[in-house]
Amino acid sequence: MAARLRWSAWAHALMDTPVAVTVRNGAILVLEQGNRRFQAFDVTANPVPYFAAQTSPFAALKVESSSAVYVDPGCDALGYLFVLPT
Repeated sequence: MAARLRWSAWAHALMDTPVAVTVRNGAILVLEQGNRRFQAFDVTANPVPYFAAQTSPFAALKVESSSAVYVDPGCDALGYLFVLPT
């Protein structure tokens, strides 16, 4: 029998307005406008612990302005992620 989950038990993992993707070390990193974060997935779309010393699939973005619109992520050779806002 399937277990019922409360909405709050998994709602934090839902994507809100994904706008772009980049790939780094085999992880697919999705930039989300609505949640203002990156979310990491493997090639079969399962969340992977990529951020925070590999303990979380999420990385919150520093919010400069509530009206910022994120348009493009980038990643350098050292693994630093960059986001271009408008």
